[in-house]
Amino acid sequence: MVRFENHPLSLLSGQGINGLFRVAENLHAQMAQADPSMASPVRTAAPRAELKADEEAATLVMLIPGFGPDHVDISVERASVTVRGEREGGPAGDRFERQFKLPFPVDADRASASVEFGVLTLELPRLSADKPRRIAVQGASQPAVEASAKADSEPEADES
Repeated sequence: MVRFENHPLSLLSGQGINGLFRVAENLHAQMAQADPSMASPVRTAAPRAELKADEEAATLVMLIPGFGPDHVDISVERASVTVRGEREGGPAGDRFERQFKLPFPVDADRASASVEFGVLTLELPRLSADKPRRIAVQGASQPAVEASAKADSEPEADES
């Protein structure tokens, strides 16, 4: 039989599950000492989101279970949307912040947002001043190339 005395779990021999918890607590304390934000019980994970855009508008769908309309703040600045959420609950609160870049500026006056069953849906219409517009070209009824060719083929009048 071969003994593995240098194996990390060999420290737990004879200590049972309590030894495992002690190791986990020591690891957590060391991580908190190295990075103070690790000591915070607040969860700051970014919620999953999906962004779809076409010529007229963008739709952002974000999964935010446990967050209601009062817990969410949305701001729009030109082609950027920021979604923040914060709530108190239990021994630790939850918060998140996500920022999205859109392919066009948003008309914030026509934008809308709703939360239903933990799903946030944002409708972000394109700013109408930013939409591409066609410009009609004014001029003669014949293209310039045809008019030039026609003038070359006509005989010149004699001035006699």
